[in-house]
Amino acid sequence: MKGRAPEHEFTLHVADAAGAAAVAHLDDPRARRLAERYWPGPLTLVLPVRAGSGDVGLRVPAHDFTREVLRALGEPLWLTSVNRTGSPPLCDPLAIAREFGGHLARIVDDSRLDAFKPAY
Repeated sequence: MKGRAPEHEFTLHVADAAGAAAVAHLDDPRARRLAERYWPGPLTLVLPVRAGSGDVGLRVPAHDFTREVLRALGEPLWLTSVNRTGSPPLCDPLAIAREFGGHLARIVDDSRLDAFKPAY
């Protein structure tokens, strides 16, 4: 749907650093410092997974609603930005519906577009 390469993996979103530590090793002091400073926020940390082998990209989203959903679910979600690959993320629900509406079951609009603007 996004038009991105299959090898470009999604990011696993968690409600907080404890959720990240349950999925991946957050033992490296550098990773812990980055998480403390930039989470919640637009930072994806690629860390070794706890179960099995390999790495996973983890993020604690800055958006309060998304973190609340993650807490309510009690588990992480694989998420991505809403955009075609190479294009800026879409923040307006009407623009999202125009671009991806045929592929989506639901769009949740909490009327807080400022929460989606990059903080960097």
